[in-house]
Amino acid sequence: MTPQAYLDNIKAKTGKTPEDFRALAVERGLVRAGEIVAWLNAEYGLGYGHAGAIYYVIAHPDDVGASTDDRTGALFAGSKEKWRPAYDALAAEIAGFGADVELAPNMTYVNVRRGGKKIAIIQPSSAERLDIGIKLKGVAPSGQLEAAGSWNNMVTHRVRIGDPGQIDAEVLGWLKQACDASEEPRDMADANAGELGDPQESDLPMGLSNPARRALAEAGCWRLDQVAGLTEGEIKQLHGVGPKALDHLRRALGGKGLSFAPEMASQVNGDRQ
Repeated sequence: MTPQAYLDNIKAKTGKTPEDFRALAVERGLVRAGEIVAWLNAEYGLGYGHAGAIYYVIAHPDDVGASTDDRTGALFAGSKEKWRPAYDALAAEIAGFGADVELAPNMTYVNVRRGGKKIAIIQPSSAERLDIGIKLKGVAPSGQLEAAGSWNNMVTHRVRIGDPGQIDAEVLGWLKQACDASEEPRDMADANAGELGDPQESDLPMGLSNPARRALAEAGCWRLDQVAGLTEGEIKQLHGVGPKALDHLRRALGGKGLSFAPEMASQVNGDRQ
């Protein structure tokens, strides 16, 4: 179920929008994940997944409902603004690959998709570097075309750009190759990944089992920053999340400077879907 589907179901059940819940949470002084989930469960009968979706909206107001231009502007704000002209030029080249090519920014990078399939990402990592991730299965890393490794598990290769002049014909050729390859039928592994994929572009660790991913999705967690809103005790109670999955999550959170939310004196014991 997508985040928007959760929000639509919640409005149908309670008659309230995410903005209504945000205002109510502010009135009650509720901030932390556990207390917000407990309140929504007790007063509105929302299960864990639905309550988690509302918590995310409350905790990340700028990430919900923002326009494409707003998201792109936020990515290239401040010291990263120097990369905006290079990005705009690159985006124009990519748009020429086909009418079904789209560029969709999120909080971290710009997704490049063709027909709904991710082919690349463009990330202004710092004032000094722009990273381009490309999905090129079966292509050996070479020179500037590095293996993506643990940098981003949604792509296979990474190109580090330190100067706009490095975005040359070779880089455009790799992007075009990824675009053309996206027309080929996906294998079963890709299809399964798509079914469990994050409509908000999941950065959950690759080592997670499918049952663990489903359990996290039911709890409204598609990304690590959402997982960080829950305590380790709350994660443990999700059916399908065992010690191995917890270890994967703990290490992935640490790699991004995140951690599970602090344990609270009163734990949430509401119904879990």
